[in-house]
Amino acid sequence: MKVIFLSLIVVTFLFSSMAGIWKVFSKAGIPGYLAFIPIVNLFFLCKVANKEWYTGFLFFIPFINLLFCFLIFSEIAKSYGRGSGFALGMVFLPMFFIPVLGFMADPMKELDQVLESLSDVGEEVA
Repeated sequence: MKVIFLSLIVVTFLFSSMAGIWKVFSKAGIPGYLAFIPIVNLFFLCKVANKEWYTGFLFFIPFINLLFCFLIFSEIAKSYGRGSGFALGMVFLPMFFIPVLGFMADPMKELDQVLESLSDVGEEVA
């Protein structure tokens, strides 16, 4: 019974992470279903982080992959307006932080709307 309960928790965390990556890919203009292809999604994570696709091979080198994972997640977090603390959360607690990043409102669109409204106000005053 204990094993079934733990398995259910692990599967729930896995699906929440995958749904978050799906949404991050969708926001970046990459088809979301690529999040479910095991090795391919690493290469597309590099593309979301504005790195070349072939840098995804660094995920397969022991010990370097941890540093590279932090680098990729910090770049993704920066592009969504988050800091390095959020990137650490994405590395060590991905089941919580990746869905937050995927399902939160897109800060880039909100920033563009605020800047657009401010420029409209400036034109009306002038």
